[in-house]
Amino acid sequence: MPYALSALLGLVLGALLNVLADDLPARRAPRLPVCGNCGRTHPPHYWLAVGAYLFGGRCVHCGAPIRLRHVLTELTSALIVVYLWNRFGATTQFVFTAAIVAGLLLITVIDVEHRLILRVVVYPAMIIALIAGLLDPSKGAVKTLVGGAVGFGLTYLLYLLGGLFSLAVAKMRGRELHEIAFGGGDVNLAGFIGLAVGWSGILFALFIAVIAGGLGGAIYLLVMILRRKASLFMAIPYGPFLALGGLVMLLWGKELATWYLGR
Repeated sequence: MPYALSALLGLVLGALLNVLADDLPARRAPRLPVCGNCGRTHPPHYWLAVGAYLFGGRCVHCGAPIRLRHVLTELTSALIVVYLWNRFGATTQFVFTAAIVAGLLLITVIDVEHRLILRVVVYPAMIIALIAGLLDPSKGAVKTLVGGAVGFGLTYLLYLLGGLFSLAVAKMRGRELHEIAFGGGDVNLAGFIGLAVGWSGILFALFIAVIAGGLGGAIYLLVMILRRKASLFMAIPYGPFLALGGLVMLLWGKELATWYLGR
C-alpha cells in the first residue's frame, strides 16, 4: 500500500473516530458527520475535517468553524496508520494493532472532553486485544489473560484506595468529595491495555502512565495556579496517560525491554 493510500485510510479512520467521539458520549447512534453548532449533516466533501479546512473550514449551513479536534484526530490517525503499515505491511498484526491503537485514541479523545471512559468502547476493544493476543505466538493465552488480570487488578486496588481517601477527606471537610483520581473506566482501560501488551508489558505501561500523569498533573496545576483557578483537590483525566503507556509498550515494548535488560 503506498504511503498516500495508507494516509488516506488513516484519515478515514480518524473521521470515523470523530463521529464516535461526538455521538457515543451523548448516547446517540453514530451519524454521518454533522456540524457541532447547528446539527446539520455536512456535505460529502466535508466528511473529512482535513478536507473541510481546504474548503474554507466553516460549516456550509451556519458558518461555524470546523472543530480543531476533528482535524488533529484525523492527522494523528493518518500518521499512526502510515507508521504501522511501514512497520508491519499487509499482515494481521497491522490490522489488530491499528484497531487497538484506534481504540486508545478514541478513549483518549472522549476522556479529555467528557471525563468518561465508555464501556461501549472499551469492552469491544478488550475483545479485539484478546483475539490479537491469542493469535500472537509471542504472547499466547497465558501472557494475554494474565496481563489483563494484572492491569485490571492493580488499578482496581488504586480505585479502592482512592475511594477510601475520598471518604476520609469528605469526613474531614464535612462535605462530599466528588473529584477522584481513578474511576471504574480507568480500571477497565487498564484491563484492556493489559490484554494488549501482556503481563510483563502492563507493568511498564502503568509505570509510564504514573510518570506521565505526574508530569502532566504538575503542568496542569501550574497553569491553573497562574490562571488563579487552582483548587486543592483538582482532578484531571487519567485515561490519556494510561493510553500513552499502553501505546508505548504496544509499539516499542520489545525495544524498551532490550534496552533495559541490556544495561
